[in-house]
Amino acid sequence: MDLKPFRPHAAGSQTIAPTGSSGSTALNFPNRTQYVLTTPATNTAIVYIEFGVGATTATVAASYPLLPGMKEVISAWGPANAPDHVGLITGSGTQSVIITAGAGN
Repeated sequence: MDLKPFRPHAAGSQTIAPTGSSGSTALNFPNRTQYVLTTPATNTAIVYIEFGVGATTATVAASYPLLPGMKEVISAWGPANAPDHVGLITGSGTQSVIITAGAGN
């Protein structure tokens, strides 16, 4: 198998500032299925993330956790139901998450 590194999408990255209330944000690059999620080391709390189609809610109890200073490559479903929104929440204060769409394996 020929492995290809992650290649960012031409639309660039999107920075979102989640708070203690779950917010749903439309992705700048819908219909993509692979993402790099980056949380700056300056974050002081965990951010929880949930991808979805349409308005999406994240919860501290059940959504995917992103620790401060974390960089995570994920695949979100397949092309037939690729997400167009992301829900984010944090347990404390206002944090930051940078989402970059792309492709690779």
